[in-house]
Amino acid sequence: MQQSKGGINFLKKQRSIYMIVDIFLNGITFSLFFYMSWMFPQEAYGKLNALLSFLALTYVLGFSYQIYVTKVVNSRESNYRDIVSSAKRIVLVLTIPFLLLNPFLSNVLQTTPLAVGIIGLITCIAIFLSLERGIMQGQERFIHLAISLCIDIGIKILIVVPLLLFTSSIPLVLFSTLLGHIGAFIFCKVINKPHYELETIDELKTLRGVYLSIWSIITAQFFFSFFNSIDMVVVNWYLNEMAGIYAVTIKIGQLHLIFGTALVYLWFPKMVRSINDGTKIIKTTYKWLGIVLAFGCTIALFYQVWVSKWLSLFLPEDYIEIQNYLGFSSLIYTFLLISVILTNLLIAYDSKGYIKIFACGAIVYIFLTLIFHDGLLHIMFIQLLTYLLMAILLFYHFIKLGRKEAKLQ
Repeated sequence: MQQSKGGINFLKKQRSIYMIVDIFLNGITFSLFFYMSWMFPQEAYGKLNALLSFLALTYVLGFSYQIYVTKVVNSRESNYRDIVSSAKRIVLVLTIPFLLLNPFLSNVLQTTPLAVGIIGLITCIAIFLSLERGIMQGQERFIHLAISLCIDIGIKILIVVPLLLFTSSIPLVLFSTLLGHIGAFIFCKVINKPHYELETIDELKTLRGVYLSIWSIITAQFFFSFFNSIDMVVVNWYLNEMAGIYAVTIKIGQLHLIFGTALVYLWFPKMVRSINDGTKIIKTTYKWLGIVLAFGCTIALFYQVWVSKWLSLFLPEDYIEIQNYLGFSSLIYTFLLISVILTNLLIAYDSKGYIKIFACGAIVYIFLTLIFHDGLLHIMFIQLLTYLLMAILLFYHFIKLGRKEAKLQ
């Protein structure tokens, strides 16, 4: 049944509101990182960002469940209650390695067991929060999504900003993130209650079926988080004295990656529904990838030529070296964004070809960084090479799949 004109207009308004809120909150979060660069000594700030990068890796399960629930809501292929049961089991399984590996992780990340323990709690609550947000995303209730993000970020800001004036505490930043997730989860749970029954269908997938279906999504999200976070961990390990500088560099370079993934987030439900039109999806992808590439190159030039000259107004003096790396960082994340877009298209096709591409990219990256890690530019050039190769291979795989689908029509 087609949506009424009024319903379509309302949906467009919801999308617009969500994008405005998301951009605003990302701006607030971005400003918070600048604020923390002033509140923490440079070395401690580098360690904090290494921890946050590790936390991004643990978010893999949550993001994967959110994508899967979104797909389930649109394709009606599984029961939401089975998905919740699978998530509960995974959380129980996760608790054991976090407890056993706490001393090891504390040593690798150069932090305290308390900080690692808080990351474990954040990971668990993030899984259930993502399940709730998956229902909202699948039903395209973007206003509710926007409110949950406001609660999440708002609680964190209200705790971190005033308390960092009195203490530069890394566990404090992590604890505020945990409380923000809990607040957002409570809101989502309450607002979603009338919608649970809508996601019940007659033929249920077994828990094993849920795990098999979500595995490829987990793999994709793991590699995305790996490539988005591992560089910070590597720099913190090999070039500890440069970790603070690199942390600010990548935060600025990742700005258009954040906005780009937000657009993919909005586009994914529609992508799942229209994936059978191979010819149309290829043309649309050509257009958007061209726009992303042109925009990314323009932003990289803008950062290097203009933004780098104004950094001294916003950052402490010992961060000025960032201007040498800013444009290069932006170009790196442009190719990662292209890889993210293509991967989401392949997920919509239920294709698992990207797994081999990501695995090869990870091996290349790790191998090269083990050899060449004498300076930031070495590590950044390895990133650029890795993401460029992945984008080319993913694009080739997607075009081949899209043309095959078009011939079957």
